This record gives sequence, C-alpha cells and structure tokens, in this order.
Amino acid sequence: MTDDHLQSVFDAFDAAAKAASEQGNKWLLIDCVHEHLDDLGIFDYHDVLARILHLVERYPLLDMGGPGPFGTFIEGQPFKAYTPQLLASLQRQPSTTVLGWLDRTMGDEDFQNGYGPNPVSREHFHAVLALIIHDPRVDTGCRDFARLCLG
Repeated sequence: MTDDHLQSVFDAFDAAAKAASEQGNKWLLIDCVHEHLDDLGIFDYHDVLARILHLVERYPLLDMGGPGPFGTFIEGQPFKAYTPQLLASLQRQPSTTVLGWLDRTMGDEDFQNGYGPNPVSREHFHAVLALIIHDPRVDTGCRDFARLCLG
C-alpha cells in the first residue's frame, strides 16, 4: 500500500465526516471508517494517528463513536503510543471524542493489560480539563463532559 492509498482513505473519511456533519448522521462516517479499518493497520501507526486527530480537530462537534472504530484502532497500542498525542489534540482543539478516548485511559490501570503505565498523569489530564471548561471555543457538550471527567 502506498501513501497515496492512505491519502485516498482519509479523503474518503473527510468526505464522510463532512456529510455526517451536514446531515446530522454520525453513521455516515462510522460506517466509512469500518469499511477501511483494516487498511489503517498497514500504515505507520503514528502517521495514521496524526491523521485521525487532524480529522477530529476539523470536525470537533461530530460524534465519532465512543470509542467507535477510530478509538478501537487507537487503543490497540500501548498508552505511550497515543495518550500524549490525545492530550496535545485536546490542547489544540478540544472535542468530546478525543476527551472520551483519553478519559478511558484514566479510569482503569489495567485497561491495556500490561502495556505499561500511562505517560499522561491524572494531574496533567485534570489541568487540561480545567482549561477546556473555561475555553470559549468549546461547545457546551464538551465542557459538560470535561466537568464530568473531573468528577
């Protein structure tokens, strides 16, 4: 598989995300991701993760599933491979989707069965949650979810 193929897959995701946003139908994207999920594993994980986060940041209000196919793909790696990138994404463009993915890693030390400790501390996560709650760019739903995560 070539980088052109990966780009075409993410072009399809972007088109599906745009349609899902316009039509209020998250399944347009989720179904598209399921169709191409096997393709993602062929490529460099960090490149794919960066592209997923870029897509979520472009459509921060779109429900992409909890965890959904992207979340399931991301969680197939050790915490150190993705939690710092999730935190950075929240700092760039808060979204309920990424917040949910990162929150899942905070709730259970055995979440990944021996993949090692989470490099994102609960304290650092809570500091970002506090910023999200006060960020005027953030929609009410994401702010409310951040408050719940602080619980």
